[in-house]
Amino acid sequence: MSGNITVKTIACIESSNYGHRLQLMQETIKGILLAGNNAVCITDNTQPIQAFIQDTLPEYYGKVTYYNYQYLPYKAISWSTKLNDLLYSIHNWKQYQQVLKTVENKIKLKIDLVILHNIDIFLCTLMPIALQQVFFRYQWMAMYIHPRYLRMYKSIGVQEKRARISDIDYLFLSKKCKGVAVFDNGVQQGLQYRIQKKVSLLPDFSYVNLPKNNITWIDEIITQANGRTIVGTIGMNFYGGFVDMVKLAMYCQEKHPEFYFVCCGQFEENIYAEITNETDAALVRNFRQHPSDNCYWKEGYLADEPTYNAVFNTFDIIYMMYPHHYSSSNRLTKVAYFRKVVLATNQHCVGENVQQYGFGKDASPHNIEEQAQQLVLLAQQLQDKHRSYDRYEEYYTNNSTQAFQAAIRIMLNV
Repeated sequence: MSGNITVKTIACIESSNYGHRLQLMQETIKGILLAGNNAVCITDNTQPIQAFIQDTLPEYYGKVTYYNYQYLPYKAISWSTKLNDLLYSIHNWKQYQQVLKTVENKIKLKIDLVILHNIDIFLCTLMPIALQQVFFRYQWMAMYIHPRYLRMYKSIGVQEKRARISDIDYLFLSKKCKGVAVFDNGVQQGLQYRIQKKVSLLPDFSYVNLPKNNITWIDEIITQANGRTIVGTIGMNFYGGFVDMVKLAMYCQEKHPEFYFVCCGQFEENIYAEITNETDAALVRNFRQHPSDNCYWKEGYLADEPTYNAVFNTFDIIYMMYPHHYSSSNRLTKVAYFRKVVLATNQHCVGENVQQYGFGKDASPHNIEEQAQQLVLLAQQLQDKHRSYDRYEEYYTNNSTQAFQAAIRIMLNV
């Protein structure tokens, strides 16, 4: 390595490394190493990340320090929301500063930079920067996965206003904060203006490998669909538009029998608390117990990413009616790779990307008749044997793991 390159020790912190969080940790650690730096990996279970680095970058294995740390939960107070949020933020800054000090003592090296993956647990309003720095002395960067407010309040000009102490992104103004990264190109420039520093755009990559063996219940889906167009979603929760999915399946049972619906994955029990309409809550309860004949229902967390991809690849139409999901979704990267069509909400980041790249059709949330009409158009689109997939290939290339690695290296040079 040439003498003018300074090797840094960069720590990555994630409170819990399940699902896509694990993938982000793996690829971020890999990006740090490929940029010529030493890495420190801090999360609740580092073993999968160790295995990943050993498999993909065995020559860099000794450049990573792994530290297992179980996040200490915060005991909330109920009598003041604002004070509770402040104390919760302090709790998190403080505990991870102590963890970093412990790691520094262990490796006998100074940590130059910290990348905070789950930045939401550290942010709050009404915290002076000087107070935050009392509890966290390190230079840091933030991976901001869900900057929802920048889209929720876009119509009132939030992206054209500078961050203030009463705003959730105020701590990004700290001189200790060396940069922020987002996955939503629709908020990158707005956040950059608000905090007056570089905001990097990261590709929303997704692993696309398939399992080596057949999965029995996937064969069941194909058999029971019996030639019908399969409309599917993975994960049953309120924010993923699941209530609309149930209503659409029921609506199509008689009016559009050419469609077969698949609802699978983890059923989030808190969906009933999130649904404000009791009629809708009762509808979901009943459907859960007695799914319609045109629906395949299977609950349970999918075992791994290859299984997820195999199920995903079974669908003809991906249902992404996300009325309450404002941010990017790496499911579109899978859409691009597996060349699927999408029915998406006509708003927010997912809707914009579906329109821009020609991935399918969009419709209004809660308008079941319109959604059914768009399904018919999508089914017709699937019959076009001469359809171009150039934009699909462009999207996948721009959101590949290779593109993510390149973006991490650029981000670290900020």
